[in-house]
Amino acid sequence: MEVLNDRLNPVPPAVIDRINQISDLAILKQLLKRGISIGSLAEFEEVLKSMLTPD
Repeated sequence: MEVLNDRLNPVPPAVIDRINQISDLAILKQLLKRGISIGSLAEFEEVLKSMLTPD
């Protein structure tokens, strides 16, 4: 959350809620890596959606 707040402030509450519901450490690490280099909030939301959507 700190990375997102620094790069994409403000982060919408809905995005914060979705991230806070993730308990899988591997997914959280992937989101951190993407959050460091992501270009926009919309792009991050797409990444988040793809990671949380079952195949």
